[in-house]
Amino acid sequence: MIPAGTSINITANFAGGLEDLAEGTNIKVDSLTIGSYEQHGDKGIFVLKGDSVVAALKRVHISRGGKVTIGSFSLAGTAQTMGGAISLLKLIFLDKSTKTLAPTGLRKYVQSKIEPVLTKAVIEFVLLNRNAIPGVDLADVLGISGSKKGDK
Repeated sequence: MIPAGTSINITANFAGGLEDLAEGTNIKVDSLTIGSYEQHGDKGIFVLKGDSVVAALKRVHISRGGKVTIGSFSLAGTAQTMGGAISLLKLIFLDKSTKTLAPTGLRKYVQSKIEPVLTKAVIEFVLLNRNAIPGVDLADVLGISGSKKGDK
């Protein structure tokens, strides 16, 4: 969820040659990086489970084909509480070999649950809105294959 009024930054890495870009033909996007550093109040990019925020995303990478990888995020709600509890346990039972108190196992677990859901949502969104820009097939530009549900 991205609430209205949230500032986001989108960076596109294009595939192909400069001639393709200059002519506006055969434009292909290799990847997109979306970032939001407004992680306060009701601003930011949030992942919800039901009505509860479980994570605030700071940077998301979308590869050609629609695969989503979360670059940076912070836990919220129950996940944040669990992360705090894990950190406390690590303080009490510090593993000297890791020399870290970050609940990395929980972060990786949350990330592994969020990324496939976001990937599916991105692919469905692009397919449903593939003709949102007249004369451009967004699914083709982003390398996403599937039915042309968004065609009119």
